[in-house]
Amino acid sequence: MMRVLSQLVLALAQVSKDGQLQAVLRWVAYLLEENRILRSKCPTRIEITPQEQKRLLKLSKGIGPALKWLTTIVSYRTFCRWRNAKKKGKRPFKPGRQPTPEKIRELILKLARENAWGYTRILGELKKLGIRDVSRSTVVNILKENGLDPGPQRGPGTWDDFIKMHVKTLWACDFFTQRVMTLKGFVDYYLLLFVHLETRRIFISPATLHPTDAWVKQQARNLAIYADEQGLKISHVIRDNDRKFSGGGFDDVLKSAGAESVPIRPLSPNMNAFAERAI
Repeated sequence: MMRVLSQLVLALAQVSKDGQLQAVLRWVAYLLEENRILRSKCPTRIEITPQEQKRLLKLSKGIGPALKWLTTIVSYRTFCRWRNAKKKGKRPFKPGRQPTPEKIRELILKLARENAWGYTRILGELKKLGIRDVSRSTVVNILKENGLDPGPQRGPGTWDDFIKMHVKTLWACDFFTQRVMTLKGFVDYYLLLFVHLETRRIFISPATLHPTDAWVKQQARNLAIYADEQGLKISHVIRDNDRKFSGGGFDDVLKSAGAESVPIRPLSPNMNAFAERAI
């Protein structure tokens, strides 16, 4: 490295003052390309020692934004983490993925045990608290490591147990929109989809521009008629917390037909995965 730097200084001394910048750029471009060739012949991952981190951080002072395209041995994001850690007086980062802080692990377990929430809801609550660097798989792994089911709880069993218990008479529904070109331009038509979990039989309502409470009630009646014609029973209907259901008419019609409406927990779309996937 020192030999290369000495040669660079010597070359700069030999060029005119006006050509110094062009010479530097040519040298940098050559060294970068040489580095890329060498990296292509090295292992995919190169371990960096703390001493090497310190040397790279020391040499990077004063380079500025150009460091983003000069850095090749590690990603620019990793280099920024090194630099931020040094400013805060922390130890250099170890190679590989960093473990989840113990406080966050304890918070995840506390939310799961005290509320019987699934991993999707827990992830949503963490984001509300400003914790955004935790992935979905991390939450699932932490729950499994501590003997907790990652799925949401409902009653004495898990959500999966509830679905398996009522799969022959269980339906799921969800709204979706279809954009249509009309004489007045594009408009969004609303439709309500129902899917029978065991047979995957799908029933789709007529389209409407205004999904009022009366229209939603009528679709519940239409579902009951359709299920009777197909020889299928209805004991429960899974739905989300869309405002179109807030009038209560949908639940009342199902109740009069001997069925129960099952609203999912907020921020838990996986609880209604059958309807989501069908759409």
